[in-house]
Amino acid sequence: MKKYNILLVDDEPELLEMISFMLEERGYNISTAINAEDALESMKERRIDLIMSDQRMPGILGIDLLKIIKSKYPDTIRILVTGYPETKIVMDAVNEGEVYKIITKPINIEHMKIVVMRALEHYDSIQENKRLMKELEDKVISRTKELKQSEELYRVLVENAKECIYLLDFKGRFKHINRGSVELNELSDPGKILGKHFSEIVEKEYKKEIKSIIENCKKGESFLNQEYRSVTENGNVKWWELNLVPVKNENKKIVNLLGVSRDITERKKYQQQVARIDRLASLGTLSAGIAHEIRNPLSFVKINLQKLSRSYKGKDLKKSFKDSLDSVNTIENIIEDTLQFAKPAEPKLSKENINSVIKSLLLLMKLEFKKKNISVEKILEEDLPRFDMDTKQITQVFINLMNNAIQAISADGKIVIRSHFKKNDWKSYVCVDILDTGSGIPKSKIKYIFDPFFTLKPKGTGLGLSIVQNILKKHNADIFIESIINKGTKVSIEFLLKKEELNEI
Repeated sequence: MKKYNILLVDDEPELLEMISFMLEERGYNISTAINAEDALESMKERRIDLIMSDQRMPGILGIDLLKIIKSKYPDTIRILVTGYPETKIVMDAVNEGEVYKIITKPINIEHMKIVVMRALEHYDSIQENKRLMKELEDKVISRTKELKQSEELYRVLVENAKECIYLLDFKGRFKHINRGSVELNELSDPGKILGKHFSEIVEKEYKKEIKSIIENCKKGESFLNQEYRSVTENGNVKWWELNLVPVKNENKKIVNLLGVSRDITERKKYQQQVARIDRLASLGTLSAGIAHEIRNPLSFVKINLQKLSRSYKGKDLKKSFKDSLDSVNTIENIIEDTLQFAKPAEPKLSKENINSVIKSLLLLMKLEFKKKNISVEKILEEDLPRFDMDTKQITQVFINLMNNAIQAISADGKIVIRSHFKKNDWKSYVCVDILDTGSGIPKSKIKYIFDPFFTLKPKGTGLGLSIVQNILKKHNADIFIESIINKGTKVSIEFLLKKEELNEI
């Protein structure tokens, strides 16, 4: 197993000792420094893969230290620890690439371990990409004279790679793509992409950046780990990591551009999931406090309105009292939703089959589908493993998601609900997808839909999806949403299975 070297910088010895102990348990080599000067001396003594520095330190601040580290040791991953993540100086450092990640105080040890693990995975990815791109570039240069003899061997190597490998002409148009490009991009006809400019296959917000990368690559620059997003022919949103280098001929003139794109969709999903969970945890604590503070005085308001309503018989006043009481009831419902979001009930778990829950749900909502003439197709994989769930809470999750789909469809639309088994590396999941042909969610809004009190509905409270996520979290499940305006939305839920549940049929 590879040993990573990590340098911790903080002027609090007790905190350094605690964090060092936690990280050493995971097999990392830990060294510490109490100020920037000591940290820079440690960097000279041995290779440091990751440095984590506190912002507030005597002398040189954490951000300034990380800027120096970036200029002297660009390969070292840089993490900043601060209690004020929203300040302009911190945000500028992140946007300019001085800082890879920020960990906010007070430090959540488990979250810190995840951030460090992801950062080191990113470090490995960068090193591997550098090695791969250097290897490919050297191979192209050294083999140009022998191209006819080595063409078949090279073709087999490229065609069977699990990444998208492609050759662009000097204008940035696709000249050749490998089998991985066809499969990962879900292309029905590979010929359609040949001759197209690379920027044509990326989403609109990335077109300008991709065009700029290609123009600079034509001048001799190489680009590693550039992210972009695209939508496949099947409507699936995918994230990619782009690596692009110039290819020179015998006269060292750039004639083509060699690209390698890696599918990082799963990585991006889980990065967003971690960020979302952190945000929800702090909002949940705040929401619970506010809800409790409002509920008691609101009860007195309601009691007094009821007394006054019984005392005055005038029609005008009676209607005013009724409207006021209705408004109080609405506020009470919002408070209950807020408390449910902040402190969801513990699930009462029992081994169940997800298909049974789905079938019961469809019967329950049959009338709702009929009102808007919505057709429902269910595709349920047989013999799925049973797993621990609270059927009432999971039904609540599905009702909320189905209602969102129904509201997004104007009329005569379609909803597809499907279940299936999924295995990814050493993990296994039971998955449920809900697809609708509704109006879709704008790209600018989709990243906020799990935030409490954010809603696209005129009379919504914005707590539905937050409650859904909290319930799923207690069921060891994740939820992901993809959407295209005027085409529809896909909601995917992944229930992580325990080892013993794999035998539950």
